[in-house]
Amino acid sequence: MRLQKSSLTGFIILLLAIFSVVFHLIFSNNFEYHRDELLYFSLGTHPAAGYATTPPLIGWLGFVLIRVLGYSLFTVKLVPSLLSGGMVLLGAALAKELEELFSDIIEVGRISNPYAREFGTTVYLCRNPVCSFNAFYYEILVERGVLKDEG
Repeated sequence: MRLQKSSLTGFIILLLAIFSVVFHLIFSNNFEYHRDELLYFSLGTHPAAGYATTPPLIGWLGFVLIRVLGYSLFTVKLVPSLLSGGMVLLGAALAKELEELFSDIIEVGRISNPYAREFGTTVYLCRNPVCSFNAFYYEILVERGVLKDEG
């Protein structure tokens, strides 16, 4: 059975994400504690609704990690390692969305005036825009309260 292009691509991206996590975990012992990581451990021992220097989720995450895995270098490096794999997956998802977004863009020419600052710049045109820029900008201005919605 032959794999389809999208499933093969998804499998490769998943392998890259796993590789990123494993790579970070393998080499995490080469570094010592960073002062911020020690701060997170400290905040985890006294979770609160807010801190002066960090958001409250960091203290609560530290609290859970300390209770589950204890105080260790591995515990501190686990979350960034998992997030690195998540970033690979997120980057791949964004690239897929951008590919679909820019699939209808065609090159229509180049700026040919040699005295123009943009001389030689390629000019693109979107064949099937989702909405016009004016409609998009109007929605933003209505959301911010600059304009009143008349429709």
